[in-house]
Amino acid sequence: MIKKTGLPAVDLALWHYGSTLLEVRDLSDRGDPASLRGWISDVYFPALLSGAADQLVRRLGARASVDDPLYGRASGDAVRGYLRDVATQLMEVQATFTKVAFTLGADRDVTEGTLEVACRESRVAIPVGVVAVRRPGRELIVRVYFDARHIGGRRAVRTPLVPGDAKVSVPPAVAAHLQALDRGDLDGVIATFEPGAAVRDPRGCLHAREESTRAMWRYYKAIFDATSRGVTWHPGGQADDGRTCAIEVTVDGSASVNADGHPGLAVYEIGDSGLLRALRLYEEHA
Repeated sequence: MIKKTGLPAVDLALWHYGSTLLEVRDLSDRGDPASLRGWISDVYFPALLSGAADQLVRRLGARASVDDPLYGRASGDAVRGYLRDVATQLMEVQATFTKVAFTLGADRDVTEGTLEVACRESRVAIPVGVVAVRRPGRELIVRVYFDARHIGGRRAVRTPLVPGDAKVSVPPAVAAHLQALDRGDLDGVIATFEPGAAVRDPRGCLHAREESTRAMWRYYKAIFDATSRGVTWHPGGQADDGRTCAIEVTVDGSASVNADGHPGLAVYEIGDSGLLRALRLYEEHA
């Protein structure tokens, strides 16, 4: 069991996902966990924001574990108190949620959103991804990915979450992208994207493949210039629906943090050309 040592204080005035506000009492009067219908990654934040943390705990079950870049990890009996504390903090800062995208795989589901934070007199938006993994024996694992530092939080110490698995099968364009990253091959990385495609980095900034701006080229050049070797993403599990491939990875060689082995989530969209149309990243970022 992973013991929780207390949630860090976060100086946030408002959390907001996208443009649609969630009414925080939508589920608060529903005691039946079956009322939390839908995939776990989809209902995770809505349940916490609507006073339904206990229903979420019952949906997760006795063998659940949760990992968050801001709040750390909890498992088993500790999950109930952990999620109650998270929900309380979210309610105190008037958090709201809107889903942006969803991908369903064989053993996991992935929900993507945008976290918008009003901190003092400024507002910050940050992408967030939620992964729910279903294992035998009714074991559920929830992993949340976002750049905690970008919203003023104190990042929890986070070791690799998912071991690399050489058997993970990915679409050809994704495999080509991973191989080019590993080689530090700038032109090879760019060639895996179709014209007009874009990378959205962990802070939500877009870097498009356009000849006029060369934004994507400059984005990857800065990454490779900052490290003496390529950037290796070790895939550890995926949700692939034939058009979108969401991969949990362990990152080595990235210049965005000072140590190898940090976790991330990469969501690829494949275009009609067979090349990459979009890549959305959720991880620690410089």
